[in-house]
Order: sequence, then structure tokens, then C-alpha cells
Amino acid sequence: MERRCAEESTDIGGEEEEVEVEEALWNKETIPRVMKAVCTCIKLHQRDLISLLLVSPWLHRTLISHPSIWLVIDLHEMNNAGDRLVAALSLPRYHNVKNINLEFARDIEDKNLEILKSKFVDALKNLESLNLNGCQKISDKGVEVITSICPNLAAFSIYWNVRVTDIGVKHLVRNCKRITDLNLSGCKNITEQSLHLIADNYRDLESLNLTRCIKLTDGGLQQILLNCYSLQSLNLYALSSFTDEAYKKISLLSHLRFLDLCGAQNLTDDGLRSIANCRKLVSLNLTWCIHVTDVGVKAIAESCSSLELLSLFGIVGVTDRCLEALCKCCSGTLTTLDVNGCVGIKVLNMCSTTCGLTWIHDTILLSGHRASIAPSNQARRLDLTCMLSTFRNYFLMHYARSQHLPMKISNYFQQVKLCVEHGFIGSGSHLNGCIISVRFIP
Repeated sequence: MERRCAEESTDIGGEEEEVEVEEALWNKETIPRVMKAVCTCIKLHQRDLISLLLVSPWLHRTLISHPSIWLVIDLHEMNNAGDRLVAALSLPRYHNVKNINLEFARDIEDKNLEILKSKFVDALKNLESLNLNGCQKISDKGVEVITSICPNLAAFSIYWNVRVTDIGVKHLVRNCKRITDLNLSGCKNITEQSLHLIADNYRDLESLNLTRCIKLTDGGLQQILLNCYSLQSLNLYALSSFTDEAYKKISLLSHLRFLDLCGAQNLTDDGLRSIANCRKLVSLNLTWCIHVTDVGVKAIAESCSSLELLSLFGIVGVTDRCLEALCKCCSGTLTTLDVNGCVGIKVLNMCSTTCGLTWIHDTILLSGHRASIAPSNQARRLDLTCMLSTFRNYFLMHYARSQHLPMKISNYFQQVKLCVEHGFIGSGSHLNGCIISVRFIP
């Protein structure tokens, strides 16, 4: 009996030694490697972090002890997001959360935000970014509740919400003084009052999205342009009510890099010449700006030497002359040019000697065509894969508000035909130092 007890004691002792050895091995080798991967992988998803907690008790303890990796709660498109958020904030590791993403978590309501205020005031005091895009059950009351406990909020997005009005914006500017990124896209019930509130309270605003806020007029926009001189991104997509006088004041934004004026039906060449003073512009969307001509585009080309993306989609008043100006002035930076529907553009082959073209990256969208241009002094491989970056830019620009790209795009490459103008031997062939033009015909 005593012998059996001794043997069992020895077995237990051996097992404990094995556990200690395994733990030591984990602590010495595995955990440092995991932590290095976690801390250097900037976009490691929250779900992956949670999965790592289940790998071993030692890794669990180590991960929990690093609060810097628990700064994000991402519940976008999840069911029962309200309950999940409450459960997450109940855990000590999320008590310094800086980013909460509830985009298209459609069951989020005002009452969920009221629970947060009643239980987690301290946990949200350092929150910097809140995404409520597509949370259509949230009203002005919900905005008041959540902003009252997030004094350090810098980015607030509530796209596609028709329940939020000027009252909600009033609560926002009263409670959150540090906003630099504001997305009110699709909030169709905000008016001039909201723009005046934003202009008076957010002079350091860097990004503003007013897409389809259809009740806005010149007065509010001009106030924004006069006060918010730090703006780097301004989205006025699908707003046709502004006049050319308002657009001219965009010239005051010397730091502006991204400007979306799609559907600006009152924009003229005079307004575009003023906008050309925004010399740091990188992306400019002039889709369906029907009064624009070569004169305005030439002014942009000559002044905005950092331009990478330009859409002239649907503008019938532009001709080959604007392409010449773009080739001459923006050839070193321009990667995507959309002139689909520009019936005044006839020339597909652009010669570097006549247009001053030295280098245009990737591809250019032409009127009903897609052209790939190579420099005359350097051979370049042409392949369908080189079109992908332009396709990405193009569809991000036109379908940024959609969760899914159009179904037709999956069939597009199967339907196109290559039409070779000159100097092209075959797909994937090397070019012998010549300018080429390739048309894609759907």
C-alpha cells in the first residue's frame, strides 16, 4: 500500500515537472514569438486575438497583461451587437478602448447606448473613434447619450441615418470638442444649422463627408470653408444645390487633398479655376459636372501637380486638349483618369513627344475605352494584371458607399477584347520602347 502511494506521488510529481517544463518552454520560446507577431501585425483582427486566448493558459495571461492590444472593439455587421458590446466592456482588458466599430450592426438602438452610459462611463472616457454607420435605429437621443460619455472622441461616423437631425449635431459639438473626422453622409435631415455648428466648433476639422445631405445650401457650406481651413478631405457627392460662388471658396482650403464634387451641376470653369488653388489635391471627382470644359481641367492640371486620380466621367465639354494638359503637367503622378462618356475626346494614342508625356503609371480610363500607356524610352510589360490597381481605384471611387461591387465586374474581364493600335505583339509581351494604346470593348 505504501509502495503504491509512493508510486502515485512520484507520478504526480513527474506530471508537475512536465507541466513546469512545458510552461517554461512556452514562456521562453512560444510566447515571445506570438507577442512579437501580435504587436507588429497592425491589422490583426480582434477575433484572431480572442482566438489566441484559447491556445493556452500561459498565452492567455500574457495577452491579457498587455492592454495596448485591446484598444479596438469591432462588431461591424454582427447580430446582437448591443449585448456583445456590453459584454466586451465588462472585461477589464477593454477599459481603455479607443476604437469602437458598430457599422451596420443594425440592432443597435438608443437603449443600448443608454446602458453604456449607465455602466461604462470610465471605460469610454478615452474613446477616440466611433463608427455608427448604418445604425438606423439610433436617433438624436442616442447621439446625445453616447457623446456625453466620450469627451475625447476625434472621429465620428453615422452614415445613412435619416433619424439624426440638427439636434443630434448640436449634442455632438457640445459634448465632443476634439472632432477632426466627421462623416454625416446620407443624414438627409440635417440643415444649414448643423453646418454653422460644425464651422463654429470644429475649426481643426480635417475630414468632412456631407454626401447626399440634400437640405444644405450655400450659406452653411461657405461658413465651413471660411472656418475649417485645416480640411484635407471634403466629400460633397450628389449635392446639386450649391452655386459656383460657394465652390469658389473651396480655394481657401490650402491643405485639401481629397475633393468629391460628383454631380455639382452648378460648377463652372470659373469655380474650377479657383479650386485649382488647392495645389495639394491628390484625388478630384468631377463626375457629371456638366458645365466644366477644357478650360477648367487645364487650370487643375497646371496647378495641381500632385494629382493622382481625376474623374471627368460624363462631361461632354472636355476634349483632347485637356488630355494634352494632363499629359504635360501631371504625367509624373497621375495614375487614374476616368473620361468615360466624354464624347468630345477622340484621340486614344497620345505621343510623348507632342504631349510631353514622360511617365503615366498603370492605366488611364478613356471614353468608352481603357488605354495603357508606356513611356517611349523604356520597355514595359503589358498584362491584364496591371489593370487591377486602376479597377480598384475606380470602383472605390464610384462604389465607396456600397458593401459589394457590381456583379457585372466579375464578368467584365471575360467579355473584353483587345484592340491593338500599334506596337503591341501579344498579351504579356515586352514592348520595344514604343507608345501603345489598348482599347477594351465590352
